[in-house]
Amino acid sequence: MRGRASIRTGTSSAAGSPGAPGLPEGANALLEARQEPLERGSSDDVEELREELARPGVVVRDERRRQYRRALPEAGPAAR
Repeated sequence: MRGRASIRTGTSSAAGSPGAPGLPEGANALLEARQEPLERGSSDDVEELREELARPGVVVRDERRRQYRRALPEAGPAAR
């Protein structure tokens, strides 16, 4: 699973510690906040936090109550 990481409660970075490499600032906190409603099955909260993560370019895929995330590369001059 190159370029992806699983975020689960208890295994992600603690609040105040450095985030996962390659993620925008604040993304880890959103991923941690998203884990609880994901485990509860609260699809509205999960989707809302997915949209929040998409703003800075983080894509999240869910599988069996796990989050797999990756940051999209920044668009350079050739992409414009």
